[in-house]
Amino acid sequence: MEANPKWQETGRQQKVKQLDYSKTLAVRIDNVELYNSEKKLYYLVIQTLLGNPQKNEWHIQGQSQILKESNQKIIVS
Repeated sequence: MEANPKWQETGRQQKVKQLDYSKTLAVRIDNVELYNSEKKLYYLVIQTLLGNPQKNEWHIQGQSQILKESNQKIIVS
């Protein structure tokens, strides 16, 4: 997703899968819930992250994809 102040992470996410290539390099796939204040809708997006699992440092790779939209919270934590 492009950086946009109308889109905010809710802090709710689910780790789908993590593939470790080494102790310091891994790819992780997460489902993340975003909220769009302009449309007043929640979105579930899938994000691919690349990072260092030992330091818990992750960076988004590529573009995120919207899986679902709803007027209520999607991920219940």
